[in-house]
Amino acid sequence: MISSFVDSISNYAFANCDNIISIYTNAHFIGSNAFANCDRLVSVTLGDSTQALGSGAFSGCFRLQNIDLGGVNSIGDSAFSGCVRLEKPELPANLITIGARAFNDCNLLEGKLTFPATITSIGDYAYSGIGIITEIEMQGVTPPTIYAHTFNSVAGSTPVSVPCGAVLNYYTTNYWENFSTIVEAPPYKLTVATNNEVMGSAAVTQQPTCGNHSAIIQASALIGYHFLQWNDGNTANPRTINMTQDSSFTAIFVVNNSYITIHANDSTMGSVTGTGLYSYNAPVTMTATAYSGYHFLKWNDGNTQNPRYMAAVRDTTFTAIFVSNVSTITVSNANPDMGNVSGSGVYYYQNLVSITATPVYGYHFTQWNDGNTQNPRTVVVNQDSSFTAYFAPNIYSIVGSSNSTTMGSVSGGGNYTYLHNMSLTATPAFGYHFVQWNDQVTDNPRTITVTRDSAFTAQFAANSYVITAEPNDPTMGSAYGSGTYNFNTTATLTAVAEYGYHFTQWSDGITDNPRTVTVQNSATYTAQFEINSYILTVQSSNPTI
Repeated sequence: MISSFVDSISNYAFANCDNIISIYTNAHFIGSNAFANCDRLVSVTLGDSTQALGSGAFSGCFRLQNIDLGGVNSIGDSAFSGCVRLEKPELPANLITIGARAFNDCNLLEGKLTFPATITSIGDYAYSGIGIITEIEMQGVTPPTIYAHTFNSVAGSTPVSVPCGAVLNYYTTNYWENFSTIVEAPPYKLTVATNNEVMGSAAVTQQPTCGNHSAIIQASALIGYHFLQWNDGNTANPRTINMTQDSSFTAIFVVNNSYITIHANDSTMGSVTGTGLYSYNAPVTMTATAYSGYHFLKWNDGNTQNPRYMAAVRDTTFTAIFVSNVSTITVSNANPDMGNVSGSGVYYYQNLVSITATPVYGYHFTQWNDGNTQNPRTVVVNQDSSFTAYFAPNIYSIVGSSNSTTMGSVSGGGNYTYLHNMSLTATPAFGYHFVQWNDQVTDNPRTITVTRDSAFTAQFAANSYVITAEPNDPTMGSAYGSGTYNFNTTATLTAVAEYGYHFTQWSDGITDNPRTVTVQNSATYTAQFEINSYILTVQSSNPTI
């Protein structure tokens, strides 16, 4: 400690001293290089009366870690240059100037830099060779003077927060415009905490802004605990606060109490114990005691332990299920027309009972009312129970086909339920006609009541057509080939002329004779005959006469 009567410490007063580890002084002024290169100096505390540090005051103190700057309003050039272990000091609220290279090569100075509203100047290279800076907080509306290399080691993308309405001031001041992100800081600081982090957490879900001073805080309890109130007695959660000053709130959490309620499904069958108020996670013992003629079956959540042990974590109600030692099993049928059931009766507890669903023809068993599909099914008797069998119609395949796909087609085939009325239709192709189905039924379309898988074949046959061959004049000739022919068969027509006549063509202009005709429908073909023409030549026996 340096005497409180010391008003100032002169230049180089303790320079290169190697036996000073810590300093406390209230001297108004500390001269240039006063403690330079004190290589064992670790801690410095300056009083509220200390106003200025001369240039190089603590330069080269490479072991210096902590410094309380007290009431200092001026830090000289290179005051802490080379203090490689110096952790970030809190700048006094009345600080006015920081000299050039003041914190040069302070490698451990990192994180957030905060400058008070009183600061007017920060010298060149003041923050060169320092650690990684994540944010710069400027508390003054008027930007302090800085130089080209003041923040030489600070990235231009580092956010700079400034008071409300001061963003333009900074962007229009030399060298501050080198920072790409200058934003308005919240007008007030809001922090939250919890009385016990084991019980829950607290968070600021909406910070105040320059345009909106409302903030929202929220407390979230962990299992077994609940939020009681904030430290100021307010119980709103989430809570909206209209900020008028820096504030801090603590969420108060307390342990839950749980009320465990134990019931019997029928108080004439048995009794229960265990009802009561328990603290969170306290052990609970629940007991169900059956009266004569009854027995405990299970708890309402399916658990069969008795006594049952658990930990109280929330208000919970449990019901002990007691049943008679003799139980009735009822087997019913949801579809009486489709089948029969068996197995109903009165049985002793834990007996094995077989219940059966028997479908009638055209139907099948699908399931019991509880989704079980076993049939027959074995049931363990432990209480009165009802089982309902469900049946459904069988599905059968009806296939419709043609004896010849050339002659016709059949529609209407598919899968149908038992006793469904469906329709089959036979459609002949051109030149053919439907005759009958393979079971000799001639209805078309025909209606079929489905009773089993079935196949039906439509019988088609070719149409018959009359082909007539005739002469245009029976005295001139004859035509042969007339008759009845099936569709698509071939008829041969022949025209035979009488003596003195000749065939010219058929009525459709065809001159082939004989000719072949593919039968598509009834038709008449007329052979055209004409009389022959002859040349008569007359000669004289004596041409001279």
